Order: sequence, then structure tokens, then C-alpha cells
Amino acid sequence: MSPGDAEKLRPESIEVTTSELSLAEGSCILVVDDSATLRKTIVSTLTRAGYQVIQAGNGAEALAKLHQHPNIDLIISDVEMPEMDGFQFLDRRRQEPSLAEIPVVMLTACRSDKHQQLAFALGATAYLTKPCSQPDLLATVSEKKLSN
Repeated sequence: MSPGDAEKLRPESIEVTTSELSLAEGSCILVVDDSATLRKTIVSTLTRAGYQVIQAGNGAEALAKLHQHPNIDLIISDVEMPEMDGFQFLDRRRQEPSLAEIPVVMLTACRSDKHQQLAFALGATAYLTKPCSQPDLLATVSEKKLSN
């Protein structure tokens, strides 16, 4: 993670409309990233917008959390992580019918078309690159949550 990544997602005054809060109410999001600093920033952004958030440090931990918490409505995942990266996670997730329908937003520093195409081929529903602004993240989460 570059120093600018956390800077872009630094908690600041976020204007969240009542309609966004009603959409978020009761929604649970799993945030998967090996950077504790970036996870903390994303979690802060999402909780301030009214979402419940569960965290995992890699794909393997994310799969375990998905089995422990069947109420997860959306996943935000990095690509480059130890033990099980984001692509391996997507592949394993789509092999389990109960998990395959959960939308996944990839939030990663990998900007290449090749990485993006692979993510979509493995079942990702959105692909954002770091650094990502809070409004862009929240808009994508809201859109992908509603389209599920």
C-alpha cells in the first residue's frame, strides 16, 4: 500500500443521505485486505455510512468468515495478499453455491486490464483501483448491493 492509499480513504466528513442509510441498514460487508491500516480506513468509511462490517486479512480467512457469518451481503477484496490472494479467493468462492451469489468488489492497486479481466472472469462484480475516494467506494457498494 502506498502512503497515498490511506490518504485517499482517510475518514473525513462524509455526507450520507437518509436514503443511503436506509439502503445500508442491515447490510453486512466483508472487507478482505492484508493491510490493517487500509482495512481500518475502509471499515470506518463503511460503518459511518451505516453498514455492518466484518474483516479478514486474506482469502483463506475470508472463506472462514463467510462460513461463520451467513448474513454477509457483499465482499470488498484486495488482490495481492499472502496465503490466498484475491484471485484464488474468487475462484474458491465461486465453487461454493452458497457463496457464489455474494457480489464481490475488488479494491486493488493492480491497474492492468489483464488483472481486471481475470477478476471479472472469476466472478467479481466490480473492480476499483487504489487509491479510491470514499464517494466512489460508497457508490459502488450501494450499486452492487442493490443489484444483487
